[in-house]
Amino acid sequence: MRITPAELTALRAKRAAPTPSSWRGGVLTVVVPGVLKNPLNARWHYYTRARWSRTWHEKTAGAILEADQRQAWRAISALPRHVHFHAYVQRLFDSDGLQAALHAALKPCRDALVVYGVLSGDAERDGHVFTCQQEKSAWRGVVVTVRARGLR
Repeated sequence: MRITPAELTALRAKRAAPTPSSWRGGVLTVVVPGVLKNPLNARWHYYTRARWSRTWHEKTAGAILEADQRQAWRAISALPRHVHFHAYVQRLFDSDGLQAALHAALKPCRDALVVYGVLSGDAERDGHVFTCQQEKSAWRGVVVTVRARGLR
């Protein structure tokens, strides 16, 4: 079987990771590679779950530091933000508990945004809006986009 150079480029693009973490124009993009698991369906020992959560927390922290704008975000973290999590998974989460399962899987990333000063908090009283979306992809991980609530 032969494929053309254009088809080869298209195949490589499907497996390629998104652009690296950055902060441009008031929008913070954090790219966190890794395999998401639904902790609501897993029968884990508490230590296994804690290790999984800590690993995702550390990966997110590394991506935030890669963006290298933590100090600038800390000064304006109290402003209401729109945080969008785009999960790239091998198999989509079930639709019966999609929002709960996806939010549970993304909880360590969300907590890292608070700990490292990108957000003031993740409670409703802080005024931030959290949305999430999932997509099948060969590359697995999460792309977190944080912007002011007025920007689209």
